[in-house]
Amino acid sequence: MENTRLGSLISQCIPTKIICLCILFTLSYLGNSVSTAGDLIIQAQENESVSNASFSAMSIGADFSVRPSVRNLTSGNREEKVDFNFSCIDRNTGQNVPNCSITFSLAENEESGGHNHTGGRPLGEMSPSSGNSGPTAILETTYKAPEVSGIVTLDATGSAPGFGFFQSTFTIHVRVPGLQGMPPGANYALVGSFGEPGVTSRHTSNHYGLPAMNSMLITLANRYAGAFPGEKIRINDMSLVDGGLFDINNNWLPDHKSHRFGTDADIPFVPKLSRQEFRRMILEVGIGKIITERTHLHLRM
Repeated sequence: MENTRLGSLISQCIPTKIICLCILFTLSYLGNSVSTAGDLIIQAQENESVSNASFSAMSIGADFSVRPSVRNLTSGNREEKVDFNFSCIDRNTGQNVPNCSITFSLAENEESGGHNHTGGRPLGEMSPSSGNSGPTAILETTYKAPEVSGIVTLDATGSAPGFGFFQSTFTIHVRVPGLQGMPPGANYALVGSFGEPGVTSRHTSNHYGLPAMNSMLITLANRYAGAFPGEKIRINDMSLVDGGLFDINNNWLPDHKSHRFGTDADIPFVPKLSRQEFRRMILEVGIGKIITERTHLHLRM
């Protein structure tokens, strides 16, 4: 009678940007004979010589990291990507296993990236989405990042001769590095977050910016409060916690065409009598662009 038992799942601690996961293997017994399906490692290594990813992901709890892509902006478009070399390795011998067939699939991590809504999230693209490592034992593929930031799960499934079926999971963090949340302040109010009365945009982490932008806004608020005692500015949408596309209508579309990089902030109008002085203060603190919109000033560093 045939009996089957599973070996242990082993995880290895490995250097930055090289991820190895050991896969469950099966020992099959038939009478007194023993056949081993094998102990397979799948390795994903970032090809930095051709990748746009320029910062480490390990410090943020993801396997790989890449900036969000930018499309259809007058300021310019940019396709961000990570180029991978996938290979299969026999853990017992340390040798590369040729002719591994691997298929890739992507899944969303719900509510990541500051988006408190789910369903239909753009995940990016693996190109090709499947392939065989062939005699070189290396499968080259590219992850093309979406405009939406957040954590994307990458599942790699496949088989190799003599090893059977295997599966591994990796995480890719799509994000703009270096963003920081605006701290509370006595001379300004952070507004427009999901959960406030009348706010329909399902984004709670909407006040993130580059440190320089945050500093300018704090200085602006302090100067305004000093010039007009008893008044304070309100700061509406800046960028989301990971930057990237900010879809204020919860539809994954660029309703905010900018607000992606931590360099923008919407400031509802101050009282009419102080508006001229307020515009002068904006320029004095170093904010370079003022766009007058229907209900607010759009400031850009």
